Amino acid sequence: MRWLGPVITVTLLGAAIWYLNDLMGTVRLDEIVTEFETLPVLNIVAAIACTAISYFLLAFYDVMGLKHIGYRLPFSKVAGASFISTAFAHNLGLGFLTGGSVRYRMYAAAGLSGVDVATVQVFATVTFNVGVAGLAGIALLLEPAGVIAGIPDMPPWLGRGMGLVFLGAVFVYVMFCAFYRDSIDVRGMEFRFPTLRMAVGQLLLSAADITLTALVMYVLLPELTDTSLLVFLGAFVLAVL
Repeated sequence: MRWLGPVITVTLLGAAIWYLNDLMGTVRLDEIVTEFETLPVLNIVAAIACTAISYFLLAFYDVMGLKHIGYRLPFSKVAGASFISTAFAHNLGLGFLTGGSVRYRMYAAAGLSGVDVATVQVFATVTFNVGVAGLAGIALLLEPAGVIAGIPDMPPWLGRGMGLVFLGAVFVYVMFCAFYRDSIDVRGMEFRFPTLRMAVGQLLLSAADITLTALVMYVLLPELTDTSLLVFLGAFVLAVL
């Protein structure tokens, strides 16, 4: 089975190249340059800064995940693994498979077992989704009409109800972290909930990361000046969901 790893790597790389080539076929460089020339310099600087900070925060998904299982690795190694695995996961989809495969390859070399890597991957996935659900819940609860404006025939009260469901899910997760200390067995692998303090950290980390990602688009689309950031953020996280 030694051939399986290289085959998966080449397949993922080929898929990424094919996807980017297909996407870029609809974009012309001169159009991009023209659009950027119309943007204020401050907006471009803000977008670059938000991008850089967002990618920096990605490393802390893995820092917290490793802390959860009692491991400490050099930050440079963690940052590299997080950056590469997240790039594959976000651009190719199927994040648990693509991002998990990259994490396994890099962390196994550092001495982590398959179960350890799986736990870190689950932790990172949960962290991201807790933030998405929390932000979606807040936006839908406060600005339901604006967030769901692009969904035909959906009444605001239903959007607000969805917001309560999302916030309820986050609340249930946090309560489990606060009071449930037993492990959960999944096909012979044991997982346990993080502490309450770490759960709050997951929520804040993910919310900050996702907000910065949305801000990159927001500042580069000046035609959205009539749309509040909260409405845009709500639409963004619903698209992610």
